[in-house]
Amino acid sequence: MCNKYNKQLNMSREISYKMFTIPQRIEIVRNALGCKKKDFCERIGISQNAYSNYVNGRIPTIEILKKMIDEFDINGHWLMTGEGNLFGASAATAAEPGKTPAGDVRSGHDQEYVIELLEENRQLRRKVEEWMGRYSEILERAAELEDELARLNESASDAGKSGGRKRGA
Repeated sequence: MCNKYNKQLNMSREISYKMFTIPQRIEIVRNALGCKKKDFCERIGISQNAYSNYVNGRIPTIEILKKMIDEFDINGHWLMTGEGNLFGASAATAAEPGKTPAGDVRSGHDQEYVIELLEENRQLRRKVEEWMGRYSEILERAAELEDELARLNESASDAGKSGGRKRGA
């Protein structure tokens, strides 16, 4: 059952989650809630296959992250960075979507923050992809230059050998 707050989490709060990735923190959330994968997936409306993709490194969409934050009262800052508490202040029970467990309407701060971080992440990924493309081009050009140098060295070596024969003849 996903509704209960796992008391073991209190002990693990002293651990720094900064070293974990977003996909790893998603798995930490599920385990902290004591959810079976099937139950967790049903609550946020994804397939178990999608969940497996997420915990194996694929970053969920903004909509899926928002559903997780809302459905389980996850601290969006923690989910994105590993800093702070995993859950909101009153995470002892599962919340109705868009509300805290106490029934108060949740502010959009966590969601807005998650969206900002995801957009920043997307921009950084684009830059990395661009740099990787340039790096690949540079490697290709370097390989071409090495081949050209090898041909020139071979030509020079052949010219030196044939030049030596002419002198000795």
